[in-house]
Amino acid sequence: AGVSDVNDPVWDELDRIVFGRYPHVRFGSVPVTAMHIDSGDNTDAVYHYVRTRQGRGVNVRAIKGSNDLERAITTPPKKIDLSATTKASKLGLQVWIVGVEKGKDLVSERLKLTGSGSGRMHAYKDVRYDYPDQLLGESKIPSRKHGGKKKWTKRSGARVEALDCENYAMHGARTERIHLWSPERWDQFEAGLMQTDLLSGEDEGELITEIHCERTVEAEPIDIVVGDVAETVEPKQPQPPQPQPSKPKPKTRTFKPQTSTRNQTDRPNPPPTAAGKSVADQLAELGRRMGG
Repeated sequence: AGVSDVNDPVWDELDRIVFGRYPHVRFGSVPVTAMHIDSGDNTDAVYHYVRTRQGRGVNVRAIKGSNDLERAITTPPKKIDLSATTKASKLGLQVWIVGVEKGKDLVSERLKLTGSGSGRMHAYKDVRYDYPDQLLGESKIPSRKHGGKKKWTKRSGARVEALDCENYAMHGARTERIHLWSPERWDQFEAGLMQTDLLSGEDEGELITEIHCERTVEAEPIDIVVGDVAETVEPKQPQPPQPQPSKPKPKTRTFKPQTSTRNQTDRPNPPPTAAGKSVADQLAELGRRMGG
C-alpha cells in the first residue's frame, strides 16, 4: 500500500532521493535524469507529487501498468483533454501507460543470456540478497481471464518489487529514448557529465550515499498536557477478541397427536338417565310432545 497523505514525510525522503546526486567513479557525482512513479495506488497523492515537482531538472512522470497483453513497452501518452472526466485530465496531467507484459518478456530474455556483451542484465555488487529471487518471482502461464493466453503471474508468496522496478526503469529509459542513442550521443553525454563535475557547486543537490528504505509504522508514546502537568500516554495495543459465551439453545418439544387404539365400535353407549332412558330417547320424546 502507498501513502495517501501528501504531507507525509515519505514524500520529503523521496525528494531527497530524486533530486540528489550520486557518487560516480569517473564523474564525481551524477544526477537523476528521470523518475517514473506508479499511479495505480493512491492516485491523488501521486498526481499531486508529479504536478508539484515539474521544472526541477528531473523528468518526473506518472505511470500506470496496462493489462493489455500485446501493448508495447512504451507508447506516447494521450493529449490532455480538460473536458474529460478522468482525474489526470482534470488536473492537466499526462499518464504514461506501461506495457508490463512486453517489458517482462524482454527482462526474461535478457536473463537467459550468458557471457558478456550488450543486452545483458547488470547489478552492482552490494545489491540486496533477494534481488535475483524477486526477478524470478513470476511465471508466464495460461490465464483464464485472457482466453487461455499466457500472462505473467506472481508465484504464491513471492516478492516481485525488483522485477517491477526493472520493468519501470526500462520504460523510463525508453521514454528518454536512451536505447536509440548513437555512440556519438553517448560521448556528448559523457562530456556533459565531466563538465558538470568541474563546475558543480554546493547548490547542485545533496550527495546521496545512503537511502533509508525501511519505515516503521509502530505507534510512539505521546505527551498530553493537562494543566501544568504532562502525562505520557502509551498507545493501546490491540487486544485479541475475547470468546463470547455461547447461549444455550432453546429446547424444542415435539407434540405428537394422540391416537386411540380402541375401535370406534367398542365405545360404550351413553350412560342411561335415572329413569332408565337414554338422552336420545328423552329428546325424541320431547320432540313428540312439542309436535303433538
